Amino acid sequence: MAVVPQRKLAAIMFTDIVGYTAMMSQDEEKALELLKKNRALLKPVIEQFRGEWLKEMGDGTLSSFASAVEAVNCALEIQHILQSDPNLSLRIGIHIGDVVFEDGDVFGDGVNVASRIEPLAEPGSVCVSEQVYEAIRNKRGIEATLLGEKKLKGVDHPIKVYAVSEIRAPLVEQVRATIRPLGRRWWTWTGTAAGVAIIAVVVWWLGFGKEALPEPLLGPKSVAVLPFANLSDSKEDEYFSDGVTDDIITHLTKIGDLKVISRTSAMLYKDSPKSLRIIANELGVPNILEGTVRRAGDKVRITGQLIDARTDQHLWAETYDRDLTDIFLIQSDVARNIAAALETMLSPEERQRIEQLPTESTTAYDLYLRAYEYDQKGWERKTLEIASDLYKKAVEIDPRFAQAYARLGRIHSYMYWRGYDRTNQRLATAREAVDQALSIKPDDPVVRMGNGYYYYYGLRDHTRALEQFFFAQRLEPGNGLHAENIAYVQRRLGRFEEALANQKTAQEYDPRSARLILELGGTYRILRLDDLAEQAYDRAIVLAPDYVAPYLAKAWLQVDISGDTESARQVLAEGMRLADPLHLMWTLVEFDIEDDRYDDALERLTAIPEDVREDPVVFMPKEFYVGWILKLMGEPAEADLHFEKARALLEEKVRESPNHERIHAALGKVYAHLGLTNEAIREGRKAVDSLPVSMDATAGPDYVQHLAEIYTIVGEYEAAIDLLEKLVKMPAGARVSDLRFHRVWDPLREHSRFQQLVAENP
Repeated sequence: MAVVPQRKLAAIMFTDIVGYTAMMSQDEEKALELLKKNRALLKPVIEQFRGEWLKEMGDGTLSSFASAVEAVNCALEIQHILQSDPNLSLRIGIHIGDVVFEDGDVFGDGVNVASRIEPLAEPGSVCVSEQVYEAIRNKRGIEATLLGEKKLKGVDHPIKVYAVSEIRAPLVEQVRATIRPLGRRWWTWTGTAAGVAIIAVVVWWLGFGKEALPEPLLGPKSVAVLPFANLSDSKEDEYFSDGVTDDIITHLTKIGDLKVISRTSAMLYKDSPKSLRIIANELGVPNILEGTVRRAGDKVRITGQLIDARTDQHLWAETYDRDLTDIFLIQSDVARNIAAALETMLSPEERQRIEQLPTESTTAYDLYLRAYEYDQKGWERKTLEIASDLYKKAVEIDPRFAQAYARLGRIHSYMYWRGYDRTNQRLATAREAVDQALSIKPDDPVVRMGNGYYYYYGLRDHTRALEQFFFAQRLEPGNGLHAENIAYVQRRLGRFEEALANQKTAQEYDPRSARLILELGGTYRILRLDDLAEQAYDRAIVLAPDYVAPYLAKAWLQVDISGDTESARQVLAEGMRLADPLHLMWTLVEFDIEDDRYDDALERLTAIPEDVREDPVVFMPKEFYVGWILKLMGEPAEADLHFEKARALLEEKVRESPNHERIHAALGKVYAHLGLTNEAIREGRKAVDSLPVSMDATAGPDYVQHLAEIYTIVGEYEAAIDLLEKLVKMPAGARVSDLRFHRVWDPLREHSRFQQLVAENP
């Protein structure tokens, strides 16, 4: 019986040893030794990048990869390793094409083109075809140079060929630097395989292989909805096509058997040149829904197609030419058809939920979509105020628009929590909006989330917030956002293991969210799992190199691990190159103070345009830092002038927001430096009372630590150590590395109780 040839599409890598033929004619024994060394080096690296070793052809090797990204990263890593070996140099060529397996042999377009591209590479370099270039051109850490169109033997048309190289990633280099001291003898071929495997694992986690890491599959009934393309005449209608995408996602999450990739990860693929197969692999789902939206006056055309990205099979496709007033019917119909295509039966309750209209007013809906666009842009006060105004206009047009009320209430709650407005009026406005939403649609998941956010952000009633988020999850089982919200509340309640489990679930639904991975790292850090925390921060940096927060988190973790700022400063330097440097500069000021680099700290403060350092825990005027530095420099009179300026600003803030724990803590420190002992302790206690550990196991310890700092500054050492002894036993409390590192604890260093505390808690 004849054996049917097997065929598959793959990224093919062809390698060849430079100068091997000449070496064979001169020293056959040395050439054969080099061949063994080449095989021992390449095989473990190829395995670590999930490649398949196909065969050897003389001094050439042939291997295949599931993605071009993995093939290129593997090739670059091989060439990087060989920089340490002057006796072995390779040329590497890569192409995406068909591979045919027949009678124990391998051939096909992919093999032929890769082998023809390889000779075009310079010794020690990598060349790729245009198909490979298209898959890697947006990858961080890789750059490509066009060599031109090349006529290759056995190929009937010219092919564009690119030389690719890597931009060294500092985080990977740090790890490699720790491995290299094993010595040059390590690179003899007999020991190479083990060493290469170590490096490849490190690279796989920290560097180039990350973009190609497959997330765990959510199962056959999972789907990612890519941003629908805006085909309207006006680019300003982008918010409308994005809004249609969001609402289709929302409809699908209401179907119990479906698992849906979240908006955050899906939106990263807007206008992406990546193939659907690569996108599906990166998101961990088999099915992709894509489409277009064209709006013209009161008409709308929406096209959609559901594709199994593994087989490129079209599971469903439809074009809707309707009146704009039918937009909600279209979204419901899409959800029903997706469920049918994935062989999912809808319960009567699910069918009712996806067919429920959010509003009967297309004008109100349009305002809602515009508001949601701003709502998703970030947490700056101006952006939130614009979103708030648009939501308010939407409910003025349709007073029965429950979801608009709920999102309006969430914004007011957040503005209270963030400290933009800590007045009772702001909280009352949030409650009023949420109550309106509940009175209209008490069983809507967006409404229940709005109520949960009110308890979470506004009242910090975490038990009731948790109830609301669980309620929303039951209504929308396919929405990973609910697991995320539940995790954050559980973390506040001190239920860290439960929080971690829900964060991992949320990450499956939102695998490309740098913020989610950053938060996961935060939970690992609370649990003292520092290695996992560092891996999470590195992953967040790879996913969003312009995102400031992971650099800050990793820098402080480095201080915890090493006890000094050298490695932390390297992390911040990389962040300042790629991200907004402002918040990083505040941290560098702190490091300068700890390292006695007072002039550097003052110079940085001059360059920082903000008058106040503000984040969820710290609210501190620039003048405070100037005063502290001058005090440490032995200029108390000059320091007090700056402390007084900080005092005036903070006292005004307290009058505006009397319930703001961050401001009370900051004012307490300023009073302490001014020698106002009673006032300082009073403000520190107000901060602790506003957010006690019993209410918030995550942030509460921060304010206990602020109070301990105040006690230390005013000379109440016993009271300070009493608090520190409690803090080091709290999961989210102070670490002994904090006590060893921070200059604020210097007055305690000769105290026997402090010394014992440090000694007993290594």
